[in-house]
Amino acid sequence: MLTLATARTDDPLKGVTIPATDVAHPEQAEPSLIESMHAHKVSLLPLRNDQGSYDGHTPPDLSTSAQIGDYIQGRTAAWTQHLARKRSQRAAHGARPRPPKKRSAPKAGKKAARKSGRR
Repeated sequence: MLTLATARTDDPLKGVTIPATDVAHPEQAEPSLIESMHAHKVSLLPLRNDQGSYDGHTPPDLSTSAQIGDYIQGRTAAWTQHLARKRSQRAAHGARPRPPKKRSAPKAGKKAARKSGRR
């Protein structure tokens, strides 16, 4: 297909039906590894807890895929609101947004030392 000189004009998927099943996946309710990792990363977002501090966040029970989905959605929405509040506070105080930090290239000596295991 990729070596044709001219593009195809026919539809190679014409008549192909997508396989379907009416049987539920046996582990549908059990969270996947990726969902668990996503929930963990979202739990690390620096948001204030009920006491107004940024420490001590304990995620709720996340034993099902649905619970993880709700948690991720709620925590992400709270993070988005937090960022919007920060932007509006900066705008109200006339502060300009900070420019992104410039990253400098590592020096050749440090890079070579890391590769060889020396410092």
